[in-house]
Amino acid sequence: MEDFPADWQRHARTLLGQTPFFAGIGAEVLEWGDGAARARLPYGPTLVGDPDTGVVHGGVVTALLDHMGGAAVMAGLDNPVPIARLDLGIDSLQPAAAGATMGQESHHSRGRTAGAPRSP
Repeated sequence: MEDFPADWQRHARTLLGQTPFFAGIGAEVLEWGDGAARARLPYGPTLVGDPDTGVVHGGVVTALLDHMGGAAVMAGLDNPVPIARLDLGIDSLQPAAAGATMGQESHHSRGRTAGAPRSP
């Protein structure tokens, strides 16, 4: 992150962890920089989408993926510029385990005018 002014990096990391939604669901940014971002979201009863199974609502999972994908793209920029999500596709292989803390790590690849987040 040497290309970013120190103030921009501090400001961006602060904003990523304090958006009203992200803070409201209890998520936390663990790492941000060098084209990657990592977060955790502790399990809680307010996140449950199916009370019978305790599985976290899919919208919460999607929001975590969206937020951290954008964070990874921002962390890979040479200069701070506004970004926008053009497409979000998720292949759900299985439901999130009830009671488990979720983690999300995103990296990005960048072309001349677009970046694409991906999870390892």
